[in-house]
Amino acid sequence: MVLVSTSFFNNTLIITIGVTVPLAEVMCIFDADQVPNPDFFLKTVPLLDAGQDVGMVLSPQTFYNLHPEGDIFNHSNVAFWDYTQPGYDALGLISCTGTNFLVRSRAFLHAGGFPEWTLTEVWDVCCVMGVLCVMGVWLREVYVSGGRVWG
Repeated sequence: MVLVSTSFFNNTLIITIGVTVPLAEVMCIFDADQVPNPDFFLKTVPLLDAGQDVGMVLSPQTFYNLHPEGDIFNHSNVAFWDYTQPGYDALGLISCTGTNFLVRSRAFLHAGGFPEWTLTEVWDVCCVMGVLCVMGVWLREVYVSGGRVWG
């Protein structure tokens, strides 16, 4: 399967075409500006061993250059990370934000990959994975940091 993804970096639209989904067991996806801590994989990969129905592991994102008093675009998204996501996790639901996650390649392909008919492709593929009884696990600790681009 070939993916087409778009992102913004320094107010420039970046289009990635021809990214092939690996046949390996697990894929890991980061935004270009997100940098994992050295122990990211040590903390996330074992969570996939919770059962064959676990198809995704997600960790929160943080920004090293975010100043709360100037966060008018809600980059910190405290309500989501501190309240909504723990509730989803308790139910085994997946609410992926599009970065900092591991996903089983087979579950991703079975769900059809990222849909092209929506602007919320990551959320939509998670919904399909949920219908297919693929569980998600959310790791509360922050193991990835990046720089906010605007706002």
